[in-house]
Amino acid sequence: MQACSNPAQPVTRSSLAIASLSASQVVRTEIISSWRRSKLCGVAPTDSELPFRPDVTRADRLLRAARPVLDWLAEQPGGVAATVVPADADARVIDRRAESQDLNKALDRVLVAPGFSYAEEHAGTNVIGSVLEAGGPIVVAGSEHFRDNLQDFTCVGARRPRAGLTGQRPLVPLSERAYLVGQFWR
Repeated sequence: MQACSNPAQPVTRSSLAIASLSASQVVRTEIISSWRRSKLCGVAPTDSELPFRPDVTRADRLLRAARPVLDWLAEQPGGVAATVVPADADARVIDRRAESQDLNKALDRVLVAPGFSYAEEHAGTNVIGSVLEAGGPIVVAGSEHFRDNLQDFTCVGARRPRAGLTGQRPLVPLSERAYLVGQFWR
């Protein structure tokens, strides 16, 4: 990941050109920090392209280990259009399990698919890249995304889970360098 931040630079809604936020909306510190990094890296809210590296075979071992857990998570009834997206330490999507065809189509439109990089330096504030930058769990909801095309999603992400899920089957750690992301589509 590229270091693009300058924490001393003041941030205002207008300086970051985030038009979809209302003037009264309170923005969390971690989101403002991510917006600052995104802006300094040259990401524009209207960007829609992302770097693509098709060599997801380097993650084969990780995917083989994670596949039963991903399958189980994808099969859980939730009543919400949700997906599970594991990514590697470079914020590159390595798999995707979505609950519906409509959600799959929406994810395809924003390039949430294996091989695409969601590092903040390319995609701006988003849960995959921002988990890496923040170093811990994060939620990015709707208009908190830096890029306009991601604002229909609310996402929750965390680095390698350390504890099991409650319920029938534990969530095993994917790897020291893997990240599990849940996306919820409005």
